[in-house]
Amino acid sequence: MSRHVLAVLVTFCLGLVACGPTETPQPASRDTAATLQGRALRIMLRNEVDNLAVKVIGPNAPERTRRMFNAELVQYDGQGIVRPYLAESIPVLNTPSWQVFPDGRMETTYRLRPGLTWHDGAPLTAEDFVFAWQLYASPALGMFTPTPQTLIDQVSAPDALTVAIDWNATYPQAGSLDNDLLPPLPHHLLDGLAARIDDPSGRDAFVTSTFWTTDYVGAGPYRLTRWEAGYEMEGAAFDGHALGKPRIERIVARIMNDENAALTALLAGDEDYAEGFVLQFEHAQVLEQDWVPSGRGVALVFPDATSNQAVQFRPEFQKSAPLLDLRVRQAMAYAIDREAINQGVFSGKGSISETYVMPQHPTFSLVDRAITKYPFDPRRAEQLMNEAGLVKDADGLFAKNGERFRPDYWITAGTQSERAGAIISDTWQRAGIDNALSVLPLTAGRDNEVRATFPGLTQIGLSSRDDAVSAFISSQIGTAANRWRGSNRGGWSSPEADRLYEAFNSTLDPDERTRSWVELAKLVSDQLPIFVFYPNIRVRAFTSALRGPDIGSPNTLPKWNMQDWTWVS
Repeated sequence: MSRHVLAVLVTFCLGLVACGPTETPQPASRDTAATLQGRALRIMLRNEVDNLAVKVIGPNAPERTRRMFNAELVQYDGQGIVRPYLAESIPVLNTPSWQVFPDGRMETTYRLRPGLTWHDGAPLTAEDFVFAWQLYASPALGMFTPTPQTLIDQVSAPDALTVAIDWNATYPQAGSLDNDLLPPLPHHLLDGLAARIDDPSGRDAFVTSTFWTTDYVGAGPYRLTRWEAGYEMEGAAFDGHALGKPRIERIVARIMNDENAALTALLAGDEDYAEGFVLQFEHAQVLEQDWVPSGRGVALVFPDATSNQAVQFRPEFQKSAPLLDLRVRQAMAYAIDREAINQGVFSGKGSISETYVMPQHPTFSLVDRAITKYPFDPRRAEQLMNEAGLVKDADGLFAKNGERFRPDYWITAGTQSERAGAIISDTWQRAGIDNALSVLPLTAGRDNEVRATFPGLTQIGLSSRDDAVSAFISSQIGTAANRWRGSNRGGWSSPEADRLYEAFNSTLDPDERTRSWVELAKLVSDQLPIFVFYPNIRVRAFTSALRGPDIGSPNTLPKWNMQDWTWVS
């Protein structure tokens, strides 16, 4: 098996194919069909979201619920191809639907499908996109991710079905505004609250409104019918869904952050579908022993996000000042034994990589050749530590001016994370790098301030999506002023990284865009604002009665096609 690519698909007699469409299910028997018709799809999610907003900044991780309750202009299908969703068609460059002007400005036009409605039955029109953009761009709120509204001069609605966007700069994703880029908001429900956001009390009322939680109204395949905080949420199939009413009438999404309990529930038939990171690689191995071979279920096993440690670069929070010395970070990189992690966590079946760019990303081979690498070399690590003024004390651990170098090393709770953390901590220790390993509860990951003010190193995951690189730009640094929101948790600031990110997000030339992407990956490998440990292996497992879930592409959202999921015999 390649060191750089893992895409293992565990199959059973239904003949699922990795990353590809499933076979057409055989018709269920009349009795089975009757039994399944009214059955709720029971979904397990690892963590609860704070709210159902798609574009909110912070630890909300809306990809867990986005496809259940929300809809956007377009979406990526399982092969990574952009498809119309709320839009009837997609803008095409250098046509009337996507014009680029000599001064660098652009105009794109999206034509909406006729007859769109919100979950409450109210019409969904172009005015809802105009209203949403005004809120996303409002300096009074500051609760939404800044892209792409900072590049937009105006969003208008020439008529109820036309969304016209005037851009102040070139933007390559202008023709694929999916996910958290420009989702609509219901003008008829939020207009009153939005009118008061310039006043502090009005802003607080807007942010804390139950609209974002228990009273949420979206346009996705399911409408929210119940949300018991900390436990589960329920949705009913939406008749007016743009891509058709879902084939399964009801879903129940339960929060299941105990991995072993999740495995037990799946094996017992108490749950139907485990989203990624509910189960870990070791649980997939258990499923392979009997559950999959006996035809009781399917386990899709594939690489997804990288597991990394971000370095705290703000001196006011960093307790171990030597971490701010590049030579120390280089030494720690040379003291990472990735093969030991692969063997200890994934039984040697994982992939080994030193970049946050995932193996399945189309630029991976270019990135892999360009980056600076740090093969496991404790001797080189010691040389670099000595150059930085750290020498081993009587216990064989590095110290400077008599003070032991012992950075805080935070990881999140979970069997896989904790096993990898123990291996890394031990390897560093044996190389003379002391560390204070701490396991944080999953709830700590939902605290913006905790995420931004960690005192040494903290675990972060970077997805295979292109937007993962926002973790390296200055505008994404969390501060008290922005309520500690932002994906750049360590506060690393680099004008060159900002320039490359801007170039990546502004050029329409695919080759230039790739060059900027590769150069940014190279810069990160040179400066080490993060340590890349390993590509995570994600597991999606579901009962054999369910047909539809797939692996998808790097840009595909989990449950992207859930309106087409169905029960089979």
